[in-house]
Amino acid sequence: MLEIAQIIGALCLVALMAGKKKEKKMFFGQMTLSDNIALEYLKSRTEGFVRQASHLFWITPLEAQAKGYSVPTWVIENYEKFEWSVIIYDVDKTVLPLFVYQKSALQGIERFLSKMEAEGASIEQTNPRQMVVDFGDVGCEIKIWRNENGGKFASYHVEVDGQ
Repeated sequence: MLEIAQIIGALCLVALMAGKKKEKKMFFGQMTLSDNIALEYLKSRTEGFVRQASHLFWITPLEAQAKGYSVPTWVIENYEKFEWSVIIYDVDKTVLPLFVYQKSALQGIERFLSKMEAEGASIEQTNPRQMVVDFGDVGCEIKIWRNENGGKFASYHVEVDGQ
């Protein structure tokens, strides 16, 4: 009788431990098959990219990868070339976050952030490898595009509305 009670107790303990899984906390978005946070990568296309940004993470690619983002392998392998990147979150949670690592696009975003900071906006630096900008529920529209007639090395242009 005592052995049956011990077996039942052990089974209950195993069932409780199996049911308690550690959930990965996400701000927004979908997961990839490799359990990373899915990102859309900035690339050339006729219509460019438009995001109604709610959050913007200015982050190193290695830090983004460490936080569980699906950073492209060519960016990680060429870390010296791509020291910084930006992840732009859309107000619409069904839109994948946009991963920006191209220097000309980063320069345009940096000009905008510098202007915002000069006007008194607060930019939270959570650690030396990550800054977070919160645009609130309304957000601001960020357009990133480049002239496709300029060839594959044409610079990106960044336009920001709403701030």
